[in-house]
Amino acid sequence: MSKITRATAPNSSNPRNWFLDENGQPSNHRGVDLSTEPPIEEIITAIEALSDAAEYAIAFRVICSSYGIDLQLLWTPDEEADSDGLRFGYPFDIQVAQRKPRFDQLVESLDREPERRDALISLLFASGHFNDCRPYETAQEAIDAYLAVGGRIIVDPKGKLDCPIDAGLLLRHEAIAEDRAAGWPRRIAAHRMLNSEHRHRAALIAAAMADGEALSNGWYELKRQPAAAS
Repeated sequence: MSKITRATAPNSSNPRNWFLDENGQPSNHRGVDLSTEPPIEEIITAIEALSDAAEYAIAFRVICSSYGIDLQLLWTPDEEADSDGLRFGYPFDIQVAQRKPRFDQLVESLDREPERRDALISLLFASGHFNDCRPYETAQEAIDAYLAVGGRIIVDPKGKLDCPIDAGLLLRHEAIAEDRAAGWPRRIAAHRMLNSEHRHRAALIAAAMADGEALSNGWYELKRQPAAAS
Protein backbone atom coordinates (compact mmCIF):
# COMPACT_ATOMS: atom_id res chain seq x y z
CA MET A 1 0.00 0.00 0.00
CA SER A 2 1.38 3.43 -0.88
CA LYS A 3 2.17 5.85 1.90
CA ILE A 4 -0.58 8.37 2.57
CA THR A 5 0.40 12.02 2.53
CA ARG A 6 -1.50 14.98 3.89
CA ALA A 7 -2.64 15.84 0.37
CA THR A 8 -4.01 12.36 -0.31
CA ALA A 9 -5.30 11.51 3.16
CA PRO A 10 -9.03 10.69 3.21
CA ASN A 11 -11.15 13.68 4.24
CA SER A 12 -8.03 15.82 4.50
CA SER A 13 -10.14 18.85 5.39
CA ASN A 14 -11.05 17.15 8.66
CA PRO A 15 -8.63 18.25 11.44
CA ARG A 16 -8.47 14.64 12.67
CA ASN A 17 -6.70 13.70 9.42
CA TRP A 18 -4.33 16.63 9.04
CA PHE A 19 -1.38 14.78 10.60
CA LEU A 20 0.00 11.31 10.00
CA ASP A 21 1.58 8.88 12.41
CA GLU A 22 5.00 7.25 12.03
CA ASN A 23 3.47 4.69 9.66
CA GLY A 24 2.03 7.35 7.38
CA GLN A 25 -1.54 6.72 8.50
CA PRO A 26 -4.00 9.48 9.46
CA SER A 27 -3.37 10.47 13.07
CA ASN A 28 -5.96 11.34 15.68
CA HIS A 29 -3.73 14.18 16.83
CA ARG A 30 -5.23 17.65 16.63
CA GLY A 31 -3.23 20.85 16.40
CA VAL A 32 -1.72 23.43 14.12
CA ASP A 33 0.50 22.72 11.13
CA LEU A 34 3.87 23.52 12.70
CA SER A 35 5.54 24.04 9.32
CA THR A 36 3.53 27.25 8.92
CA GLU A 37 3.83 28.55 12.50
CA PRO A 38 5.93 31.61 13.41
CA PRO A 39 9.48 30.85 14.63
CA ILE A 40 9.51 29.64 18.22
CA GLU A 41 11.91 32.48 19.12
CA GLU A 42 9.14 34.98 18.34
CA ILE A 43 6.70 33.06 20.52
CA ILE A 44 9.17 32.90 23.42
CA THR A 45 9.86 36.62 23.17
CA ALA A 46 6.13 37.36 23.26
CA ILE A 47 5.30 35.25 26.30
CA GLU A 48 8.39 36.33 28.23
CA ALA A 49 7.24 39.91 27.81
CA LEU A 50 4.40 39.02 30.20
CA SER A 51 5.56 40.20 33.60
CA ASP A 52 2.80 38.42 35.53
CA ALA A 53 3.60 34.73 36.14
CA ALA A 54 -0.07 33.74 36.08
CA GLU A 55 -0.54 35.35 32.65
CA TYR A 56 2.64 33.64 31.43
CA ALA A 57 1.29 30.28 32.63
CA ILE A 58 -1.98 30.74 30.74
CA ALA A 59 -0.16 31.71 27.54
CA PHE A 60 2.30 28.82 27.96
CA ARG A 61 -0.52 26.32 28.34
CA VAL A 62 -2.38 27.63 25.28
CA ILE A 63 0.76 27.47 23.15
CA CYS A 64 1.58 23.94 24.28
CA SER A 65 -1.95 22.82 23.49
CA SER A 66 -1.80 24.31 20.01
CA TYR A 67 1.50 22.49 19.38
CA GLY A 68 0.09 19.15 20.50
CA ILE A 69 2.04 19.17 23.80
CA ASP A 70 0.10 17.78 26.75
CA LEU A 71 0.56 19.11 30.27
CA GLN A 72 -0.53 17.43 33.47
CA LEU A 73 0.35 16.92 37.10
CA LEU A 74 0.98 13.28 37.96
CA TRP A 75 2.25 11.85 41.22
CA THR A 76 3.08 8.14 40.95
CA PRO A 77 3.23 5.68 43.86
CA ASP A 78 7.06 5.88 43.91
CA GLU A 79 7.23 9.65 43.47
CA GLU A 80 9.83 11.58 45.45
CA ALA A 81 8.24 13.50 48.30
CA ASP A 82 9.37 16.87 46.93
CA SER A 83 8.33 16.25 43.31
CA ASP A 84 6.04 18.90 41.83
CA GLY A 85 4.48 16.27 39.54
CA LEU A 86 4.68 18.36 36.35
CA ARG A 87 4.67 16.20 33.23
CA PHE A 88 4.93 16.96 29.52
CA GLY A 89 4.07 14.70 26.63
CA TYR A 90 3.68 14.89 22.87
CA PRO A 91 2.93 12.40 20.08
CA PHE A 92 5.69 10.94 17.92
CA ASP A 93 3.86 11.67 14.68
CA ILE A 94 5.00 13.20 11.41
CA GLN A 95 5.51 16.58 13.10
CA VAL A 96 7.92 15.43 15.78
CA ALA A 97 10.92 17.04 14.06
CA GLN A 98 9.15 20.43 14.21
CA ARG A 99 7.65 19.90 17.66
CA LYS A 100 10.75 18.76 19.59
CA PRO A 101 12.81 21.97 19.24
CA ARG A 102 9.76 24.06 20.08
CA PHE A 103 9.12 21.92 23.13
CA ASP A 104 12.76 22.22 24.29
CA GLN A 105 12.75 26.01 24.04
CA LEU A 106 9.41 26.31 25.79
CA VAL A 107 10.68 24.26 28.73
CA GLU A 108 13.87 26.34 28.88
CA SER A 109 11.74 29.48 29.03
CA LEU A 110 9.51 28.01 31.73
CA ASP A 111 12.47 27.12 33.93
CA ARG A 112 14.24 30.47 33.59
CA GLU A 113 12.02 31.93 36.31
CA PRO A 114 10.88 29.66 39.21
CA GLU A 115 7.62 31.56 39.62
CA ARG A 116 6.61 30.60 36.06
CA ARG A 117 6.72 26.90 36.84
CA ASP A 118 4.90 27.48 40.14
CA ALA A 119 2.17 29.44 38.34
CA LEU A 120 1.75 26.71 35.72
CA ILE A 121 1.44 24.04 38.41
CA SER A 122 -1.16 26.14 40.24
CA LEU A 123 -3.09 26.61 36.98
CA LEU A 124 -3.12 22.89 36.17
CA PHE A 125 -4.12 21.96 39.71
CA ALA A 126 -6.91 24.54 39.88
CA SER A 127 -8.33 23.27 36.59
CA GLY A 128 -8.29 19.67 37.86
CA HIS A 129 -5.65 18.51 35.39
CA PHE A 130 -3.92 16.18 37.85
CA ASN A 131 -3.80 12.61 39.11
CA ASP A 132 -2.39 11.78 42.54
CA CYS A 133 -1.61 8.07 42.66
CA ARG A 134 0.43 8.11 45.88
CA PRO A 135 -0.92 5.76 48.55
CA TYR A 136 -1.39 7.08 52.04
CA GLU A 137 1.47 6.40 54.43
CA THR A 138 -0.74 4.58 56.93
CA ALA A 139 -4.09 2.83 56.90
CA GLN A 140 -5.45 5.25 59.49
CA GLU A 141 -4.49 8.24 57.34
CA ALA A 142 -6.31 6.62 54.40
CA ILE A 143 -9.39 5.89 56.52
CA ASP A 144 -9.59 9.40 57.97
CA ALA A 145 -9.19 11.12 54.58
CA TYR A 146 -11.52 8.81 52.70
CA LEU A 147 -14.38 8.78 55.18
CA ALA A 148 -14.17 12.56 55.54
CA VAL A 149 -15.14 13.00 51.86
CA GLY A 150 -17.99 10.50 51.87
CA GLY A 151 -16.14 7.31 51.00
CA ARG A 152 -16.98 3.92 52.52
CA ILE A 153 -14.90 0.87 53.39
CA ILE A 154 -16.75 -2.39 52.91
CA VAL A 155 -15.85 -6.02 53.54
CA ASP A 156 -18.03 -8.81 52.13
CA PRO A 157 -18.66 -12.18 53.85
CA LYS A 158 -15.69 -13.70 51.99
CA GLY A 159 -13.33 -11.02 53.27
CA LYS A 160 -13.13 -9.07 50.02
CA LEU A 161 -12.37 -5.35 50.40
CA ASP A 162 -14.21 -2.63 48.50
CA CYS A 163 -13.88 1.14 48.91
CA PRO A 164 -16.75 2.79 46.99
CA ILE A 165 -17.71 6.43 46.86
CA ASP A 166 -20.95 7.84 45.50
CA ALA A 167 -20.32 8.68 41.84
CA GLY A 168 -22.43 11.78 42.24
CA LEU A 169 -19.87 13.18 44.67
CA LEU A 170 -17.27 13.00 41.91
CA LEU A 171 -19.30 13.71 38.78
CA ARG A 172 -22.12 16.17 39.57
CA HIS A 173 -21.38 19.70 38.43
CA GLU A 174 -22.20 21.21 41.83
CA ALA A 175 -20.07 18.62 43.62
CA ILE A 176 -17.10 19.26 41.31
CA ALA A 177 -17.38 23.02 41.86
CA GLU A 178 -17.52 22.49 45.61
CA ASP A 179 -14.53 20.14 45.55
CA ARG A 180 -12.50 22.54 43.40
CA ALA A 181 -13.19 25.45 45.74
CA ALA A 182 -11.94 23.37 48.67
CA GLY A 183 -8.73 22.30 46.90
CA TRP A 184 -9.99 18.94 45.55
CA PRO A 185 -9.99 16.92 48.82
CA ARG A 186 -12.62 14.51 47.51
CA ARG A 187 -10.89 13.83 44.21
CA ILE A 188 -7.48 13.48 45.84
CA ALA A 189 -8.81 11.03 48.43
CA ALA A 190 -10.49 8.95 45.72
CA HIS A 191 -7.25 8.83 43.69
CA ARG A 192 -5.02 7.97 46.62
CA MET A 193 -7.35 5.34 48.06
CA LEU A 194 -7.06 3.31 44.85
CA ASN A 195 -3.41 2.60 45.64
CA SER A 196 -3.91 2.50 49.39
CA GLU A 197 -6.35 -0.40 49.02
CA HIS A 198 -3.49 -2.65 47.92
CA ARG A 199 -0.82 -1.36 50.30
CA HIS A 200 -3.00 -1.34 53.41
CA ARG A 201 -5.51 -4.05 52.51
CA ALA A 202 -5.21 -6.11 55.70
CA ALA A 203 -5.40 -3.08 57.99
CA LEU A 204 -8.39 -1.63 56.13
CA ILE A 205 -10.25 -4.91 56.37
CA ALA A 206 -9.46 -5.16 60.08
CA ALA A 207 -10.65 -1.58 60.69
CA ALA A 208 -13.92 -2.16 58.83
CA MET A 209 -14.66 -5.30 60.81
CA ALA A 210 -13.64 -3.78 64.16
CA ASP A 211 -15.11 -0.29 63.84
CA GLY A 212 -17.69 -0.62 61.08
CA GLU A 213 -21.31 -1.67 61.21
CA ALA A 214 -22.04 -5.40 60.92
CA LEU A 215 -24.88 -5.64 58.41
CA SER A 216 -27.54 -8.32 58.39
CA ASN A 217 -26.22 -9.88 55.17
CA GLY A 218 -22.81 -10.59 56.69
CA TRP A 219 -21.09 -7.52 55.29
CA TYR A 220 -19.21 -4.88 57.28
CA GLU A 221 -19.42 -1.20 56.42
CA LEU A 222 -17.25 1.59 57.78
CA LYS A 223 -18.38 5.10 56.96
CA ARG A 224 -18.49 8.55 58.50
CA GLN A 225 -21.20 8.83 61.06
CA PRO A 226 -23.58 11.80 60.73
CA ALA A 227 -23.09 14.54 63.28
CA ALA A 228 -25.34 14.27 66.29
CA ALA A 229 -28.21 16.75 66.36
CA SER A 230 -27.71 19.56 68.87
